Amino acid sequence: MEKTDYELACISALNRQYGRSPLNGLALLEKYGSAAAVPGLDPSGEAAELEWLAARGHRLLSCLDDDYPHLLKEVPDRPIGLYYSGISSARDIFGYERAVAIVGTRDITPYGVQWCRKIVQALARCGNRPVIISGFAIGTDITAQKEALDCGLRTIGVLPCGPESIYPPRHQAIAGRLVETEGCALVSDYPPGTPVYAGNFIRRNRIIAGLADAVILIESKRKGGGLITMDFAVDYARATYALPGRAEDPCSEGCNILIRRNKAELISDTESLIESLGLEQVIRTGATDLLREAIARYGRGSVPERIFSCIKRNRGITADDICLDLNLPYSAVAEGLATLIGDGFVNCDLLQRYYVSKI
Repeated sequence: MEKTDYELACISALNRQYGRSPLNGLALLEKYGSAAAVPGLDPSGEAAELEWLAARGHRLLSCLDDDYPHLLKEVPDRPIGLYYSGISSARDIFGYERAVAIVGTRDITPYGVQWCRKIVQALARCGNRPVIISGFAIGTDITAQKEALDCGLRTIGVLPCGPESIYPPRHQAIAGRLVETEGCALVSDYPPGTPVYAGNFIRRNRIIAGLADAVILIESKRKGGGLITMDFAVDYARATYALPGRAEDPCSEGCNILIRRNKAELISDTESLIESLGLEQVIRTGATDLLREAIARYGRGSVPERIFSCIKRNRGITADDICLDLNLPYSAVAEGLATLIGDGFVNCDLLQRYYVSKI
């Protein structure tokens, strides 16, 4: 076995032994300088396991590697080893300049879905577009990560199980799409064969917070994983934001508490959020310029260009009325609207009325 392979096998063994108490394992690494030098480790079987994983598209990254995520490297209880799956190299996946985590309840409401998508779409329109980090869970997480993929944003999903598994299983198709997209990945610090237990999510949540510059909470009840992630974010000195909700809505209770206690900045609109995040908003000079850009991007007479022109003529029009105006099937209009929203040409309000994007 080559020296580098042996070191990685030792990292795998150290991560398996101290994954639930990484501070102890990291202290050993600091004391001895490498995993291979730590006495008492048994890496037998780890090399074969790493080969088995690599054949299935899963790799292990040591916390001592230069390509280890730079933000996560700042975290005191960072994973000793981080498994990742994707078609890109570790450098291309984790060498991002900015990353925003978006988390929240599994029981996301239509209000939460609307704002989650709206925020991701706004991030996609930035000049320096961030990577979207989340936990790949039902509800808020998968809404944010699917929207990121649809908008052409890179995204990293953090799993609460071994790298060879997908949790929840219903997200297999999205997982396949994600790992086949440049710059995207699924990650975990759990060794292969680790099943999902309730306690796994806390360990996962600290990675979500650690990978990001800022964490956005869309919706949360008084208790929930999103609040735990926010606590980690505060501990790691990350910027924190929360979407306010109605006072009587239990799905917004956690967000409202954080805002009231000044533990998260209130999200009032996407423009202020983008500015607070320090991201660059793409500035356009007028609706006519947007029309020229739409024609250049999609082609004159294309479905997206026709829909954009229709919205430009009919401010506040609905999707059904667009179908009638252009004599197009709803499926074509829905697809065209998704494209235009993702590319920043149009937006919609809570009543699903469409407008040319603000100039």
